[in-house]
Amino acid sequence: MAQGSRFSARWRATISVLLGSVDLQIAHETRINGKRILFTHAGFTYPWYLAHRNIIGELSADNLNGLTKREEGWEALADISAFRDGCEAYGSVLWADRGEFTHDALEDVPFDRQIVGHNQFSGNEALTLGTVSIIDCHHPFALTADLQLVRI
Repeated sequence: MAQGSRFSARWRATISVLLGSVDLQIAHETRINGKRILFTHAGFTYPWYLAHRNIIGELSADNLNGLTKREEGWEALADISAFRDGCEAYGSVLWADRGEFTHDALEDVPFDRQIVGHNQFSGNEALTLGTVSIIDCHHPFALTADLQLVRI
């Protein structure tokens, strides 16, 4: 687990009861004109998936969402890389940093586009790194049929 985790043994039981009734969705998947699109908070890299594929299974939004149902899933979601002062090689879909989205880290990703929204940066356009489009979380964007993000 990452250093500085917000895990609290004292509040674990209470939080588990509260969250147990909530269907947390950390990923959403859709198709647009036959293209596979994944929406997540922070995005993911293929090496992070490979490190946890034994508990994720086939790469899909449903299986990523399933990580919130198991202890080892939460441990995988707690991965934080050095880009965010963590100690793992790659951050999870909750903690990945745009610095992790290199060509090698995205090479075998089975999605045509990832839409990521946890970053803050100036500018009116989405930042696209390979198949990952990062939007400024302070502004709404629309995804067009040809997979372009347009600030609205």
